[in-house]
Amino acid sequence: MNSNFGLPVVIGAVVVTAVVIGGIAFMLGSQTSGTTTATPAPAPMAPVAPGAVDPNAPRIIVIDRNAILRLSAAGQAMLTDAEALGTAADREFQAQANALQAEGQALQQELAILAPDVVAQREREFNNRQNALQTRIQNRQTQIQNGFAIASQQLDLALGPILQQILAERGANLLVDREAVILASIDVDVTPTAIQRLNEVLPTLDVTLSETPPQPPAGAEGAVAAEN
Repeated sequence: MNSNFGLPVVIGAVVVTAVVIGGIAFMLGSQTSGTTTATPAPAPMAPVAPGAVDPNAPRIIVIDRNAILRLSAAGQAMLTDAEALGTAADREFQAQANALQAEGQALQQELAILAPDVVAQREREFNNRQNALQTRIQNRQTQIQNGFAIASQQLDLALGPILQQILAERGANLLVDREAVILASIDVDVTPTAIQRLNEVLPTLDVTLSETPPQPPAGAEGAVAAEN
């Protein structure tokens, strides 16, 4: 019999690793209103007099998106929920995989006394059950990932206005992810401030199983159409 017995079930580790690597996919300003209009073309930059401050010069602040996920109260709750869902899936499916493996071993011992047509039928049935289990495992992974993505979108909605407020307070006009910073001579990282304010408005956030991924935020389709 050529069936692969003893299916490895590592949903918890796979899912949590995937969502941590993904981080928080927010775009500043994308979640701040229900309607979106096309962005007008920038006006030509006026010449700057010698010694004057160029109003078009970049004034940068930095945010660490992965740190927000790891250190904010909502992000930690999300990771805890995702890990719990993965652990529960591990227990559920490992028990089924163990039972299936025992069945395969018993069938292997019966091959010598079964007729060839019976062996073929039993093997097909076993393989079907094995494939069905693998499908259930993959579906559960997808449900956890969808649930995490939905929670991440909710976190984005709360974080967007906070970042805009910090941008205005610091007189900045450009927000950069810390991973994109190669070298800096000053500290312009506002991550601790963002986390503190996020904790105040979003102290927790649940991750639940979902059959469907998150829907685009209101106005997202209109923005894409306008850009095209």
